[in-house]
Amino acid sequence: MSVATKKYGRIRAALWLVVFLRSRKSAVSPDPRQHSVLGSFRPGRFILRLVLVGALTLLVVGSGIALVDRFFEIDWFTKRRLAREGYGTDVAAVHRAIGRADFLALTRLKAVGVPLDQADASGQTPFQKAVLAGRLDLVHHLTGLGVEVDLSPVRGRPLEVLAMVGESREMLPYLLAHGGNPDVEVETGQPALVWAIRGNRDETFDLLLKKGASIRNGGAGGSPLAIALRQGNLRAVGKLLSLGAEADGFTVEGKPLTVDCLERGRPDLVKRLVMAGASPETEGTGGESLMEASFRLRSKEIFQLCLMRGADMEKARIGRFGLLESACQANALDWVELLLQHRADASRRSEANGEALWWNELRQGRPAVAEILLGAGADVDGRNKDGLTPIERAIEDCDFRLTRYLFGKGAKAPGSSLWGPMQAKRHDVMRLLAAHGDDLNNPTSTGFTLLGFAVTQGDVTAASVLFEYGARYDPNDRPGGHRLLEWAIANRQAAMAELLLENGADPNARLMQPATPEFLARFSENGSLSYRLKNERNLSPIMLAAGSKQLDLAKALVKKGAQRNRPTSDHTYPVTFAINAGDIPMAQLMLGREPETDGKHARKIVVSIDEQKARFYKDGELLYATGCSTGRSGFRTPRGTFVITDKARLRHSTLYGSAMPFFMRLSGSAVGMHQGNCPGYPASHGCIRLPYTYAKNFFSVAEVGDVIVVE
Repeated sequence: MSVATKKYGRIRAALWLVVFLRSRKSAVSPDPRQHSVLGSFRPGRFILRLVLVGALTLLVVGSGIALVDRFFEIDWFTKRRLAREGYGTDVAAVHRAIGRADFLALTRLKAVGVPLDQADASGQTPFQKAVLAGRLDLVHHLTGLGVEVDLSPVRGRPLEVLAMVGESREMLPYLLAHGGNPDVEVETGQPALVWAIRGNRDETFDLLLKKGASIRNGGAGGSPLAIALRQGNLRAVGKLLSLGAEADGFTVEGKPLTVDCLERGRPDLVKRLVMAGASPETEGTGGESLMEASFRLRSKEIFQLCLMRGADMEKARIGRFGLLESACQANALDWVELLLQHRADASRRSEANGEALWWNELRQGRPAVAEILLGAGADVDGRNKDGLTPIERAIEDCDFRLTRYLFGKGAKAPGSSLWGPMQAKRHDVMRLLAAHGDDLNNPTSTGFTLLGFAVTQGDVTAASVLFEYGARYDPNDRPGGHRLLEWAIANRQAAMAELLLENGADPNARLMQPATPEFLARFSENGSLSYRLKNERNLSPIMLAAGSKQLDLAKALVKKGAQRNRPTSDHTYPVTFAINAGDIPMAQLMLGREPETDGKHARKIVVSIDEQKARFYKDGELLYATGCSTGRSGFRTPRGTFVITDKARLRHSTLYGSAMPFFMRLSGSAVGMHQGNCPGYPASHGCIRLPYTYAKNFFSVAEVGDVIVVE
């Protein structure tokens, strides 16, 4: 039988004995009329009663002792149950129970006297751990066991912040209700209210406001209202404004909130701020108001809202200019009209130069703006501050649009005025003036004709305009001592040369000599051509083109009848100019061939000095291959790319007196290809010898102008 059973049995026995004595007393009650006082004393009954009272006393005392034992036995029993479940009776057991969310264990630990508010080695109390776990039921259980609310920071972060970050919907209200700070910073410079706004956490936002969070302290990012506006959080904006947030506030950059919203394309937010009391004339650190920003960003809706709210249009500035002048400068026609509708002054003069706005607009090439200003009453007849008429100033400025506009208004050309636009290469203005009768053939202040000036400057377009409107080619027009065609070649302008040839230039006229230094400077990098220009006579334009590698220009000259077989005074032919320049396609053109400019040759002979081999290719395929003999030591055959400049079935060497059958000359030099002895090694005086059969075959197939490559 257990100890507990025995103790409960004693109590039951004592109770039974009391009941028995009560029943016996009622059963043996004596009759006082039958017995006297002395005679009623019965020793046996007295002894029995004495024994029973003593037994009852022992039972009562024993039961009390049993109850005390029972109390101490419960404490022992609780500890035993804790040990059986893996808990000690120390602080670590409390933290273990918190981790397990073991409510019964916490109650037992409290019963055995273990404190429930002690921190562990990490510095966290059981209450803090319950908060971090998001267990509000556990928090309530701890506080029910007498644990006080602990809002101490955990790892340097406020407990309220950790509850917010943990996204516990119930924990944060509890902490705020028990002394938590609604203005706590989630991050440095970021109060909780701002954190809630940026994360669109509406429930947290409402709770913080309810608990008294500041609607003016937004930390480093500006006021909560400014942040809500940037986030586009309309709900937060509405609530903050209803609670008295300052609609006329500023961003951290110093801009009015209205301007910032407008720049981010949110006119709806601007309207809310203005309707909540924001002034359209409030200026930020940059000095810009909402009215000025609405003009800059071309928001008519907000601009008109500013006017409705009493903003003064005349005070508004864009930089150092008023709104009307700024609209004119931006060519914003709709804004010019809008400002004029609101009584802006059309006759206003520019704050930049004092000229009338319409005149400035014409000068800047914005006639549509000028038309609007003139239509609104601006004066069109006044001279500018320099005393010039509009058409004179327009031509002086080489302003095509303004000049055309003024001609359209009936202005007359002031005479010979092409020189300025030509110097400025304003061909559109030149064309306009020429079409209105300006003189095209008068000499300029430099002594050149307009055409001569255009050619020496290489201005093909100007020359085209002059010829188009009646200018004449004059062979005696020699700016800088040279004819116009010569200048076109010197400037490497095939289009100019073609234009001059089309309008009467002679392709075979002898070059003007001696060449002037300015003319020679155009060929300073071409030593051979510079030498011939200085020392030979009777040079022709085709020679100049051939020596300067201008194939297109040479083609134009040939097309117009340039003579390719007329030599200089030293018997130098045009082909020699091309050969000296190393221009094979040009040499072919001078020899009467179509130049091969794409690197593909209809016929080509390749000679290998190392192999002593000669190969003939036709249309890219090998036609003949044979051994050959090139120049021996002291008479080496030159390497390079050459053209066949002439052919002779039989030629005799004037130097060595030997016959050279099937002779083909390489680029006009003394070296050629012909039939001769081929011992298998270099043996000639520089020519390329071929066996008889192959010399004959090569000669019969090859043509003047074909390419020979010696490698």
